[in-house]
Amino acid sequence: MRSITRRGAPFGVPREPLADLVRRVDLAALVEQYSGSPGKRSGASVLFRCPNPDHPDQHPSFEVNTKTGRARCYSRCGYVGDALALVKWLEGLDTGQAADRLRAHLGEWESPAPITRKAPASPVIRERRAPLSASTGGELSEAVKARYLARYCQRRGWPLSVVETFGLEVVLDAVGALRIRHNFFAPTEGGEWVAVWAQDRATGPSGAKWLSTSGVAALPYNLQSLEADALEAVVITEGPADAITAALALEGVEGVAVIGVPGANGWRPEWVVLVEGLRVVICRDDDEGGVTFARNVANTLSSSAVVVTPTANDLCDLLAGSGLEAVRGLLLDALEATSPGEVVERDSETALRLLFEAFPGSQLVEGVLV
Repeated sequence: MRSITRRGAPFGVPREPLADLVRRVDLAALVEQYSGSPGKRSGASVLFRCPNPDHPDQHPSFEVNTKTGRARCYSRCGYVGDALALVKWLEGLDTGQAADRLRAHLGEWESPAPITRKAPASPVIRERRAPLSASTGGELSEAVKARYLARYCQRRGWPLSVVETFGLEVVLDAVGALRIRHNFFAPTEGGEWVAVWAQDRATGPSGAKWLSTSGVAALPYNLQSLEADALEAVVITEGPADAITAALALEGVEGVAVIGVPGANGWRPEWVVLVEGLRVVICRDDDEGGVTFARNVANTLSSSAVVVTPTANDLCDLLAGSGLEAVRGLLLDALEATSPGEVVERDSETALRLLFEAFPGSQLVEGVLV
């Protein structure tokens, strides 16, 4: 059985922590290269015209803080991030490719192509037909939605690109409170993916933290990651937010999918067919609900799984406290510890057939799975 690899290199090969690479980059010089003009410096702040070519920034609104090493667009983009996130955002690259770009910028790596100004990454999710509507009929301006999505991603420590990649939306709940919608996608018979269920995260302290779509059967989050060739392993997280964090941490790692279970008691025994023959890592929260979650999943598997518990309670808290490299290290160590067993490398056609049989997204009536 071949080993799981990251961009062709074994897990054990030493590599510079991304945080160290980012710290060595002069972010202001990098932004100047993308922006095409020098910035205006005032203390630790350097102000540029936004480097996003889709943003006609007549009044410079893109700030680089040389002390924190982070940049922010205070205008229409709402972007916040460091040098690595900037390259990913502007060029639509994954983490490994963006790191190579930074090494090229430092003169340490032969770049496959010169850095050019181009539109930010396009969505990874294919066509979303019949999207779920907001919980109420209230209308929100695009500016308000963009501001709340940017703020939510910033709090989580995620790049703004996850909004498109995972189909995040802003909706109003029954009492008119703003929530961040995490769409759960199911495949159609033609291979497209549609939003058929959702969990909405509160943006404030009042009310339930998560609300789920009523009247529709639940399904795992990020199912589309299981539609991959030569899939060998899967990381199963407790909740959609941890699934996003895990997916970001494992960018560039081949043969690994990440799915999220909607709650500690959300796992269904019939879902086990989707992960049979794969090496399994169960990532639980550090509480009683997490213990229940891990037990519910493990008891349905025909082979043993590796269970990991972040010391910071969950993966999102670990990201906030220790950074993405800490999450990546935890998950890579767990994947190395999984037992190969009778691993079956599934192709995408087989995976899509299994997914469609379990969650037929084409059986929709006005956006509702029936």
